[in-house]
Amino acid sequence: MSTPAARLPGRPAPPRGPVGMPPAGYAATGPGGPAPQPRRWTPVHSRRVRTVLIVTMCFFTCTFAVVYADGRRNVAHGLPPASAEISGPIILCWLLGIGIAVLTVWRTRWPELLVVIGSTAALVLPLEPTPALVALTQLILRRRGPLVWGAGALASAATVVSVWRDSRGHTSETSFWQVITGATTTPRAALPWWAVAVISALVVAATIGIALTIRSRREVASYAARDEVQAQQLNHLQEEHTRQAERERLAQEVHDALGHRLSLLSLHAGALEVAAGDDKVARSAALVREGAQQSMDDLRSLLSMLREPGAPDVASRVPDLGDVPQLIDESLAAGSPVVASVYVDRSEPLNPVVSHTAYRIVQELLTNARKHAPSTPIRLQLNGSARTGIEISTANRVPSGRPEIPGVTMAQGSGLVGISERVRKVGGRSKVWVDEEYAFRVGVWLPWHPGPRNRPQNGTQDGPQNGRVS
Repeated sequence: MSTPAARLPGRPAPPRGPVGMPPAGYAATGPGGPAPQPRRWTPVHSRRVRTVLIVTMCFFTCTFAVVYADGRRNVAHGLPPASAEISGPIILCWLLGIGIAVLTVWRTRWPELLVVIGSTAALVLPLEPTPALVALTQLILRRRGPLVWGAGALASAATVVSVWRDSRGHTSETSFWQVITGATTTPRAALPWWAVAVISALVVAATIGIALTIRSRREVASYAARDEVQAQQLNHLQEEHTRQAERERLAQEVHDALGHRLSLLSLHAGALEVAAGDDKVARSAALVREGAQQSMDDLRSLLSMLREPGAPDVASRVPDLGDVPQLIDESLAAGSPVVASVYVDRSEPLNPVVSHTAYRIVQELLTNARKHAPSTPIRLQLNGSARTGIEISTANRVPSGRPEIPGVTMAQGSGLVGISERVRKVGGRSKVWVDEEYAFRVGVWLPWHPGPRNRPQNGTQDGPQNGRVS
């Protein structure tokens, strides 16, 4: 009995196609398995084909040179050019030429050595300088300066000697260049010196011209690729400039809309604090004024993050776990009873993003409790260490008149949805439910991602932080 293959975590399932059709993006299968896909032509295939063609060309030129040299030797000894007997030195020259032809496989790795070997062999033996010219092409593509000039001079000398040696034949059976010029089996005069010079110059010029053409095309392709990279960088800078302008506009709008109202709220709260005849009203007005001022400070910090999110001075003003006691103090000052137990082991560094996320989650949990269950005691527990991660939980009684069912996961409002989103971004887990005692509970776990070892964040010291009981 077959079982479906398990899908890897984080890997999307294959897209489904219409009924009776295979999934989109998958090849049709037959009795022998998946249908074969056509092979794509790659630069590796082109390089292999070029290597085979070059080795084959060197093999044939070497063979022709040895055959014509043997024909000239036979004519010099009064024998027919196409004698059945081939001397041992000619066979050794042919084998050496085959070995040099095979060396052209490594023409891109050792072009200088191949030029020297191929040119030397063509100077002292009846062989063609084709391997040397092939290596000279690669040398021109990859090098510049005196080395290229010296290699070019050596290959040119080998070409002249090879052409002159071949031009000493008088028939089509003893000279390749005589065949090119239209010679037959009837003897004719050897090629003049100027013909040797012209043929040698044409061969060397063709080699250098091919090399220079390939090099210029590669340089043009390199310039085009560089221009494309610069264009991408320019587009990225333009997009970043557009985002920065949008952030500036949003920051200005937020500052104008909320800054004005918060400043008016602080002003009126201060006036109420001065004019109040009751101490309780005065304290409440003072709390409102301090809250408005703190909101203005938070607004400035958020606007700084919006304008310059990567600035180090902005990151230093972002609240983190070290500011949790201040949140508890604010809740107590606002008249919300909080029983808090906070323990954070800071012996291992904590990623600032996780620390800031934990602070915002605690802040939102306390805010939700004050909003939906005012004057109801809140139980806050926060434990954090590199071994166990960060565990945050709150509990408060469900207000009367709300018929929640114990043990059932609650529907989340906008505040709890925001908490879930923050938890998801750092790879944590969260749950909201009502327990058997009709207590509204929220549980959050965040992973302890390590961060850089630096100064304690916002003055937080290692070890437990004692909670307050009210």
